[in-house]
This record gives sequence, structure tokens and C-alpha cells, in this order.
Amino acid sequence: MSYLLLSIIGILVAVLLLTVEVFLPTAGTVGIIALLVTIAAVAAAFLHSVMYGSIFLLVIVLAIPFLFAAAVKIWPHTPIGRMILIGDIKKEDVMPKSSHYQRVADQIGKIGIAYTKMYPSGIIIIDEKKFDAVTKGFPIEAGESVRVVSVEGNRLQVQKFTGGGDSPDSDNAKPDDELTKTMEELGIEDFELGE
Repeated sequence: MSYLLLSIIGILVAVLLLTVEVFLPTAGTVGIIALLVTIAAVAAAFLHSVMYGSIFLLVIVLAIPFLFAAAVKIWPHTPIGRMILIGDIKKEDVMPKSSHYQRVADQIGKIGIAYTKMYPSGIIIIDEKKFDAVTKGFPIEAGESVRVVSVEGNRLQVQKFTGGGDSPDSDNAKPDDELTKTMEELGIEDFELGE
């Protein structure tokens, strides 16, 4: 058997071993054997002639990055890759399912009233319950209607609500908050400097 034929068979065996390494959990053992077979195949090609040895070596050096990229792309879809790797992670899978989070998440789509000024965060009231919220867009004044559009962490994301039919009652439109009252409403007189 000529060295050239032995070298070609060695390369084919190395490719077969690399394929086995991708699909079976061998912890790199078969990959190391494939590397040794490849080195032996290149050595056999050099024994045939320097020209063939150089061609084999150049082809293998150029093929290694492509083979590695193909293995990385294919491996997650193999049975062993699916067992080891975590699949696509969804936000719902990692967020805690506490009662507080569920209570906050249930408010999405509901209409409420801004209890405090929101520049951009503040407190809103929905169904007579207070929630921390952050505006998505422009600042919202106390007493304005808001709609819950999403949840970020444990905070509601709200937008100013200007719609008609499902707006909250108008008697709740102005919250009874000490911070929203004027000095006269609080009974505080203006300070005047004596002369």
C-alpha cells in the first residue's frame, strides 16, 4: 500500500472520528485520536513526497476553522447537545412567581389614576390599591388617568390614558394627597419679612 493511499485513508478516518466526537459524549477522547490520526496521515503524505505532504498539511490547516465552526453550529442540535445545553430562555421562565409579582402582572391593560406626579416614577391607584409605576413617555400629573402597558421587574410601566369609555370615575380623579394641596388648603400663611 502506498503512502499516498494510506494518507487519504487516514484523513477519512479522522473525519469519521470527528463526526463521532460531535454526536457522542466522549469528553474529547475521540477528538484526540482524530488529531493523532490526522498527524499520521500528514506524515504519510510527506513520506510519499514533499509536495503531497505540503498540500495535505495546507488543506488540513485551512479546513480546521471551518470544521470547528460546523461542529459548533451542529452540536446544539444533536441529542447530547440538547441534553447538556439549556434551550431558549423566556422571561417567564426566570421571573419569580411570587404573589406580589402575579398581583402586579395582573394589572396589565387596566386603567388607573396617577396618585403622585410621575417624573418618571410615582404611585398609581388601580381598584383602590396603590402600585409603584414608571411612565413610558411624557411625565404624568397627579390625578390623570393612566393605562398599564407592561411590567418591568416589580414595577408597572404606564402611559397617559386619554381614551373614553373605560376611564376611571371622575370623583377619584383628584387624590387626597398632602403634597398636591396648596398652602391655603393646608392652612399655612405666607411668611412675610418684617421691616
